[in-house]
Amino acid sequence: MVLAGQSGGSGSFYNLVIVLDDGGAPKQAGADFLGDRIKLESLTVERGQVVVRMLKAGPEDPLCCPSTRIARTYALRSGSLVLLSETVDAPKPTAAIK
Repeated sequence: MVLAGQSGGSGSFYNLVIVLDDGGAPKQAGADFLGDRIKLESLTVERGQVVVRMLKAGPEDPLCCPSTRIARTYALRSGSLVLLSETVDAPKPTAAIK
């Protein structure tokens, strides 16, 4: 699951939290900070791995309008959440206004 928190300022802080079924009771198995003011595109479980696709603010982006596409792949290893890979797609340039 993804949890979002706000502490009263302009930020929205997103965390990936892995929760397992432990005999019918939820048990947290790991967590990772995804970022501030991201735009979550998808969260899927594929072949035992969690894949998070999101937009994050790039170096030229205002924080309101992220354009850098990120894909992170996670897995549980020895009871801990491990980031296996992160791919970054550069934003597509916008056409110049004439």
